Amino acid sequence: MITLQQSVDTFIKKTTRYKRTKANLTNLFISSSQKGKKDTTFAIFEQRDAVKILDKPLTDPLVLGTLPRLIKESVIAYNSQKETAINIYQQYTKFVIDEYCFDLSITFPPIFSSSFDRQLFILKLLHEGQWEVNDLADHLWMGVRTIEADIAALKGNDDSIRIMGNVLVVEGMERRSKKLSFQSTVHPLFLTPNLTQVVVMLQGLKVMENHKVYRVYARRLAVNIWTQLSDYGRKRILIVTGLLSLDESRYRELDQNFNSSLFATEEQCSYRHGAENVMDYLKNGKECVLEIMEFHGDRKILKKCIIKGLNENWTQVTIQCEEEHKIISLDSILSVGESEELLY
Repeated sequence: MITLQQSVDTFIKKTTRYKRTKANLTNLFISSSQKGKKDTTFAIFEQRDAVKILDKPLTDPLVLGTLPRLIKESVIAYNSQKETAINIYQQYTKFVIDEYCFDLSITFPPIFSSSFDRQLFILKLLHEGQWEVNDLADHLWMGVRTIEADIAALKGNDDSIRIMGNVLVVEGMERRSKKLSFQSTVHPLFLTPNLTQVVVMLQGLKVMENHKVYRVYARRLAVNIWTQLSDYGRKRILIVTGLLSLDESRYRELDQNFNSSLFATEEQCSYRHGAENVMDYLKNGKECVLEIMEFHGDRKILKKCIIKGLNENWTQVTIQCEEEHKIISLDSILSVGESEELLY
């Protein structure tokens, strides 16, 4: 049976026939220190445990258990473009499976085109709030320092992440028992609409602004979309407003409310007075205190309330206050807060 060493030698020999740079392959598998290179710790055969398996058959249990770990450690230690190392190891894995029917179980990490791409991927991973920095590094085959730098950039503590003139700062990002969590989860999207689609989005958001609970959410998003447009895009929309029977003043307002921050927490989209704070408490099931105006004009405080849901017309909410269910009009809500003291 072919050994690990023989499989690597054969892979390098056959792959270089197809103009794959032999130096890259050799550097990843075999030490190149004899050629004057200082750092070869990423080479598989430089790792301590490699000596134990080089001359063993590919089917040996020790090879099956050790090789995936050596590949992973090699990628983590590789300081150049990691996608190069991952691509080569993926090709090697496919080679030994196809050539020798070798059952090598290894799950490779995603390949990122840039640090920005990786940072957005981390944001999505963190939605469940179950990741420590060490876990992220292990999952993505990255160094802990790299992940720490990514987290710092996302929080705006280090080099801020800038996108089309806007800044992405994730407010409310913290560690609880070493696990990273958000005050509000961040959902990166990438859209490349034509100008009519932009108008459709902005007009839809304008409709949502007519509803108290969504007003600030919709307005902030509309401003973000507007500020990311080019000067040409904004001017063009203002030109066609008359042709499309649109309210030009609406777009003038967006122009005056420039906001370079791409992300807003639920709290930043909520105002304590009126019903505009309802969504935060509804979605997160948080206990709250409501001040309402009763039918005859008296003010009333409702304590220990859980907002259970909106009706289909978005005009009423169902709440549970001290084991009593109530249905109240959104128009009757004067303020919502965590405690009675915070209502004023």
